[in-house]
Amino acid sequence: MEIIRKILEDESGASSAEYGLLVAILVVVIVIALSALGTIV
Repeated sequence: MEIIRKILEDESGASSAEYGLLVAILVVVIVIALSALGTIV
């Protein structure tokens, strides 16, 4: 979480492509987590 927080705070070095990549990674992680929880419940 520290890495994400640093990236979000450092707007000077972050381009829209990096934000897009970060969002894509988060979406993949969320989807995997939800599918794993869905199989448990």
